[in-house]
Amino acid sequence: MRSAYLLFLFGLPGFAHADNAALTTGGSPSMLPFHKSVVMVSELVNVFIRDVRVETECTFVFKNVGEACVVTMGFPDFGMWAEDYARTKPKSLFLRFKSFVDEKPVQTLLMLDKDGHQMWQTKQVPFAKGQTRVVKESYASQMGGIGYQVPLAAASYIIHTGSSWHGPIGKATINVIFTKPSEVQTPLSLMQIASFDALNGKAMDLASKPNGVVFAGPGKPKVKGTRLTFVKTNWRPTKADDLYLLFRFSPTAIAVEKKKAKGKT
Repeated sequence: MRSAYLLFLFGLPGFAHADNAALTTGGSPSMLPFHKSVVMVSELVNVFIRDVRVETECTFVFKNVGEACVVTMGFPDFGMWAEDYARTKPKSLFLRFKSFVDEKPVQTLLMLDKDGHQMWQTKQVPFAKGQTRVVKESYASQMGGIGYQVPLAAASYIIHTGSSWHGPIGKATINVIFTKPSEVQTPLSLMQIASFDALNGKAMDLASKPNGVVFAGPGKPKVKGTRLTFVKTNWRPTKADDLYLLFRFSPTAIAVEKKKAKGKT
């Protein structure tokens, strides 16, 4: 049974944010099977694991290989387990969210899909014929987690939404950086699983260790210190490529949250 402070700490669902997607226009948004002319040339994603927060910086380079067009571009504002909850009104799950096109800040409109399970931070991005544009997203979210022998933190990044563009992604680089506040130790001990549905006792035991990281994702990463780097080229991602991570919650963060929870009782 979870203690009161664990319930407080894990009060929000774990967020699995994702690549920008090309959306339908008009009415409730949904992801296109593929855009007719706009290609994702590259993406660079830096996921910073902190204490009870995940901060992510994404840089996408897009090129229009067809005629001039206006793209409805959507960044997911839903995530890991969050799609289990239907909503009637859009309310962001981000702690903060900022969007930029060619280094200029742009306003986004939060929209629900027709079933209320997915929310999208949407914007209209015009492309001239042959134009290349750089889109950046910067956001922070609360870490998800599950109770076990010790509290385990869950973080993730959905990649398959990048398949909604024209053709394959030219190059994708995804860095996961465990910063000092996370207290994840080196040398990292990694275990790859097929998906979070494949979690078992052995994986959970490893994730409980100070240097243990269990992950599902797009192949084996290059490891340097507390950084994991995944690189894929000429790639059309599927749901099997989505990145999920499980590791030990920072003991210091738990102590702080426990104190906060007691203060609210």
